[in-house]
Amino acid sequence: MQRIIHNGITFQRTAKNVALRRIAANGALKFFIVGCNVNARNFFHNWMLASSVMTREHLDNEYCKVQDFYNSFAFYLEPELGRYPIFYIEATK
Repeated sequence: MQRIIHNGITFQRTAKNVALRRIAANGALKFFIVGCNVNARNFFHNWMLASSVMTREHLDNEYCKVQDFYNSFAFYLEPELGRYPIFYIEATK
């Protein structure tokens, strides 16, 4: 799995169903979402192509809100950035 460190937090790429389940279950978990074609070194440098780091509290604490966020992100995703969004979630210790 690909790992990224941002502001001292390690994030790992995670499958959509696993990420949605973990985000819905754990409000303190940090995550971000980005298009599948975006190069990892550009997430938080130069281009700011990743969404901001969020927790479940940003999405009204409901699983359906997390799924709605994913669907909205996928709908507005530019073709150059990828055909589908991918999740990076805070790595467990």
